[in-house]
Amino acid sequence: MSSFDYRKIIKLISPMIKQQTDCTDFVLDNDIGDQPAYPFASYSYLNLHTDVTQGVLDNEIFELGLQITTYSTEYFDAINQSETIRKLLLNYANSLKFDDQKIYVIDVTDSSVTDDPISIQMGHKATFTIHLRVMDNFTDDIPEMDSVNFN
Repeated sequence: MSSFDYRKIIKLISPMIKQQTDCTDFVLDNDIGDQPAYPFASYSYLNLHTDVTQGVLDNEIFELGLQITTYSTEYFDAINQSETIRKLLLNYANSLKFDDQKIYVIDVTDSSVTDDPISIQMGHKATFTIHLRVMDNFTDDIPEMDSVNFN
């Protein structure tokens, strides 16, 4: 009786980003600890569960949204890293890795610059969202009825 492990997605995407881009790390947004060296990428789940089917509990298929943000000291580097990661998540070789884990890319939004006045003095950032379809491993352990007696 287990449920979907959201770490599964991060464990799949993180090596893609670290090995195929200039990003030094892929970290949880607003996490405790020191900020990685620039350039780096972060993630946050926007919506954890959007029903695809109604009334299904066992092995439910659902969709979720993951926002990915890139950070760099250079404006154009943040944009370029965002676009590189966005395209990496859509390319054929990586789509096979998603398929092997039964994770399916539904949609990837366009990248947009998300600088804010406070953080712009430290660096620049660009963001996009990836929408994924996954299957929950949850099964309801209902005891089976062996027989039915009629009175």
